[in-house]
Parts: sequence; C-alpha cells; structure tokens
Amino acid sequence: MKLYPDSAEQQLEFSKIKNYLSAYCNTEYAKEKVLQLRIHTKKEIITLQLQQSYECKLLLEQKGFVVFMGSAKLPPAVAANRCSALMADVVQKKGWFVTNLTLLLRDCQGNIIFKTKEGKSREKEFPVSYDLALKDAFTSLNDVPYKYDSTMVAQQQPPAATPAAPSSAPALPTAAFAEITGTLYAQVTPNGYQLIDTTPKKVLVLLKTSMENYFIAEAGASNGIVFKKEGDWIFEYYKDSKLVSQKLDIKF
Repeated sequence: MKLYPDSAEQQLEFSKIKNYLSAYCNTEYAKEKVLQLRIHTKKEIITLQLQQSYECKLLLEQKGFVVFMGSAKLPPAVAANRCSALMADVVQKKGWFVTNLTLLLRDCQGNIIFKTKEGKSREKEFPVSYDLALKDAFTSLNDVPYKYDSTMVAQQQPPAATPAAPSSAPALPTAAFAEITGTLYAQVTPNGYQLIDTTPKKVLVLLKTSMENYFIAEAGASNGIVFKKEGDWIFEYYKDSKLVSQKLDIKF
C-alpha cells in the first residue's frame, strides 16, 4: 500500500493517463471502471476499502465461488480465457441514514449476469452498516446453488460432423434439455461463444463456422444450429425426428 500527497493527481496528470487507458478498452464497462480510478491520499480510506473487498471475497467463497483478488495468480485455464470467469462488483446507492448495497456479477463484456437484491442497514457506524448491508444483499444467493464447472473453461475442439449430425463433444451439465426461455448472455470462447442464463448456468455452446452469423449449437442431447434471420437469432434442432425452430434472446 502506497500513499501519495494530495497534489499527486494533478502533478502526475492522472486524468490524462485514465483517458489514454480508456481508449484501449473494448467495452463501455471497462472504460467506466478505468475512469473511476483514483489516487488515494488517505490511509484510512485504503484500509476500509481493503476490508470491504475481503469481506466480499469471504462471502463469495462461502457460497462456493473461487475468488481471485487484485494481482493474484490465475489458474492457467482462466488466464488463457478471462471470459470463463465473472467479475464481482458491489454498488452502493446513497441514502439518508441507510447503507444500500447491491452485488453485481458481470461477464468479460461487462454484461450483468446476476444481480442481488438491495441489501440495507441503518447502523450508525459505517463499517458495521456496510458489513450488515452486504450480508443482506448476499441472501439473494441462498436460493441459487453454485458449483464450479470446469467444462466451461476447457478448450473446445471443433466437431467433424455437419450441423444436423450428432456431436461427439461432452454433454452439458444439465440432465435434460428443455425449451430455452429468457435472456441469454454470450461469453467468448476460443471457438465461438457459450450462452449462459441469469442463474448463471451454461445453456448452449456456439461453435463458429465459415458463414457469418451461423453457428453449430451444442446443447446436450439437442444439438443443432443457431443463425440470424431477419434480425432474430434462431435455434433449430431435431426432436423426435421433427424439426424444431425456436427464437432466442441473445445479448452479445
């Protein structure tokens, strides 16, 4: 931990550095986080924020997540594909005599995959109030069982089969395939995308082809194709020897 004098931000022209870094960001969320960077000049602020980060890490680990902070060394699979992991973000909303906190889980594009309820506390001491509000927000995860799935970060091999043929790739974690509903969020993989819902749970794996907006789709026992038609994403597959066509709501 390093402290700087109050004039450090102006002397270092830190605003220019942030603007320079933001120009290299690929998403609006990344640009927003870069522009929020600041140089701390007060030890008590740094200590408090570190305590808050560790509290969040502890609560996530209690829910079954594997958490990495700051410059911690990442496992090779995650380091090779940052989109296989989620980013945790605690958002505080200002209020009179109340601490309001919400936990957001985002993908590598900055899309919100999961959002907790707004945790609240009216304790007068801010550190205590923050801790209670955060624990209150985390109760939203009580009914969302989570287990790490290593298949989501494994390198996928392109199948040799045609789009309508059965795939030899490993089955998805879901035991049976059901009609897909709700919004799906696309996460980049080495060979295409994986689509996850708000649980978050992997629903589909999309493998790129030589045609634009045309993917081979893997969904356990129901493999098929996903393509764009008249502005809509369509998932087609065979069920009981009959062709099924379903519209998907995909956020890339």
